[in-house]
Amino acid sequence: MSKKTMFFHVATILGLVMLISPVLLFANTIEPTIFGMPFLLAWVLFWWGYCTVVFLLAHFYNWGK
Repeated sequence: MSKKTMFFHVATILGLVMLISPVLLFANTIEPTIFGMPFLLAWVLFWWGYCTVVFLLAHFYNWGK
């Protein structure tokens, strides 16, 4: 397995784990808002965007060939 492939696998697993891990329960207890959104919503949208960017880069550099 090449280094690029390993990077994309690890980055994908990190993003998916952060979306569904117990860390999410900690994020739910924080009260501030980010750009007017509750922290939990901002947390999920950030990791969703992270996964989207990782998948896009993986497609261009690895899977799209």
